[in-house]
Amino acid sequence: MAALQPPFATAAAAMPAALRSILVDGVDPTAVDAAALRLALQQAQCYDAPVGHIVQQPAVLPAAACAALRAAVDAQHETASDSVDNEADHQLNLEVDELEALVGAAALQALVGAARELDARAGGELPIVEAFVRRYSPSERPWFPFHQDRSALTVNVALSADADGCGGQLVCVLDDGARVVGPRAEGDAATHSSSLVHGVTRLTRGARYSLIVFFGDE
Repeated sequence: MAALQPPFATAAAAMPAALRSILVDGVDPTAVDAAALRLALQQAQCYDAPVGHIVQQPAVLPAAACAALRAAVDAQHETASDSVDNEADHQLNLEVDELEALVGAAALQALVGAARELDARAGGELPIVEAFVRRYSPSERPWFPFHQDRSALTVNVALSADADGCGGQLVCVLDDGARVVGPRAEGDAATHSSSLVHGVTRLTRGARYSLIVFFGDE
């Protein structure tokens, strides 16, 4: 495993040990004590709401839609400082009409349906308020810290399969501790409430792509 470069080496050193073991060191999340994890999350100021809910849904987006979104973020993306950790986000922000143009009307409705599966009432009524494609790489954006989203519901779609790289797995925190969501194939979605604490483990090989769609305000 290649050594971390600044600023990620500095960020890793500053993490509470329980968080660093999961996000950076590749420790199985289920092996980390749940109480120690909750304390570490409180220290990192990202655990101030009840545990949320998550639903996994296979094949929400077809391969063609995933490929179009990967190509779009490869061709044009921003490197603004992310609000979670102030590191470059390497993402492409999309308006709803831009998202539909890339994936098609049927795929857009599938994303709405994924939100509805978590909460039939809210998912059927809440509008899309933000959408973006994010690209991870071992040197530029190797992981994403534990955090909570600012929307009511989040649909997180894997635009590349977990098996295509090494690391880069979505991890969520439940009552009994942390666990990996998946493994996920290209096009699989994970829909969760904003209160769910989640992050992405360190990617050490390959590239990772994801589509994030926020439904409703917090």
